[in-house]
Amino acid sequence: MANGRRINITWISGLLFLIPCEFTRSTYYSAGITKAEIELAQDFLSEHKMGDQAYNTRLFRVETPSGPVLKIYVACAEAKESVAHTFRGKSIEMCYGDHQPFMKCLAESIDKASKHVPAERIDQAKMCEKYVKAFKGGNINDHKDSQRAWVKDKGPPVETNIGFIESYRDPFGVRGEFEGFVAVVNREQSRKFQDLVDKATEFIAMLPWPSEFEKDSFLRPDFTSLDVVSFASSGIPAGINIPNYDDIRYRDARLPKSNLQYRAPQAPVAPKC
Repeated sequence: MANGRRINITWISGLLFLIPCEFTRSTYYSAGITKAEIELAQDFLSEHKMGDQAYNTRLFRVETPSGPVLKIYVACAEAKESVAHTFRGKSIEMCYGDHQPFMKCLAESIDKASKHVPAERIDQAKMCEKYVKAFKGGNINDHKDSQRAWVKDKGPPVETNIGFIESYRDPFGVRGEFEGFVAVVNREQSRKFQDLVDKATEFIAMLPWPSEFEKDSFLRPDFTSLDVVSFASSGIPAGINIPNYDDIRYRDARLPKSNLQYRAPQAPVAPKC
């Protein structure tokens, strides 16, 4: 409580995340936005079959002479013309080109890297192609296609994944934080994990809760152990369980994909000036 007013909070991994109100701020949302407006924007995306589109967006409430407008800013390299909508009597505008310089550089860099994908790595080439399209145009469906290709790219010696992935820092759990990693597969450790996977159904039956608490069928993962070369994010996880898109997770995925290991560099990464 503050001055007799309630503050909505969400606890995640020991950190406090505040739902925007007059006492708090969030980089995902503008000042003054309400919980009802955030829910309205998400309903708009869901009803237009764009529910996952929120992953690479920010939501701002902008005052105009004709009234408030909810602007959904989509991260992409192409600053396309915004599209205005009226939804449940409220004005909502899709705006493109958020983080444009970074997204442009990212798309160009992945496009250059794709030229070095081995010819036999068809799914890896498809992944890069969809990454470029997603980061240029901002359509989350293109990023979802990149993840479909990623889960089909079995046993690559070097693993990488990038995008607006984890939604932990958004109190509403719909907007993703950008991250990317490059890692080398630890084959010896991966073989040990695969032995664990082979016996997973036996272990699940031994867990101290009824089978009703489990999924209807066991999704056999491709459990890969990775030695991380670089991980760009605000936090470094001990492991990852991706993709996070449910329709891919339950239809296409070989997950959990990776167990991550980190080693401190033995020498400075860059020469001293």
